[in-house]
Amino acid sequence: MEDIVSPALRNQTTELHIEELQSLILLNNSNGFLIKPMPVEAQISPIEAIYTDDVNNDGFLDLLLAGNLSAVQNRTWPLRCRLGLVLTGNGRGDFSPVQPMKSGFMVNGEARGIKSVKTLKNERFYLVSRNNDSLIGFKK
Repeated sequence: MEDIVSPALRNQTTELHIEELQSLILLNNSNGFLIKPMPVEAQISPIEAIYTDDVNNDGFLDLLLAGNLSAVQNRTWPLRCRLGLVLTGNGRGDFSPVQPMKSGFMVNGEARGIKSVKTLKNERFYLVSRNNDSLIGFKK
């Protein structure tokens, strides 16, 4: 801490302790929440945008994930390893990753939000907003 926070500011700081650094899924059941870590493929960079939908039309909710973070302190590397990720659900709280090349869901840059819209032809598009970049879309 001495290398990061000046002595004058140290008296004004609050010390916090981190209990968990993994990205997690919280499943609401009759006993409260069940906590499950996301697959390792979801752990490689910060998740800044999540959207739930039945992407593969199997009747179970899936997750669309995107993120990345370049605005970090100068002593750490930018966290921009994520291209976007689809996690398909099985209805029991388990999620399996689908690689971006297979899913077609590839998001370059820093994603900050995912929404879906329906066209006049009743087709679904997923729109991804990106920090300081253009909006991109993916057809379901």
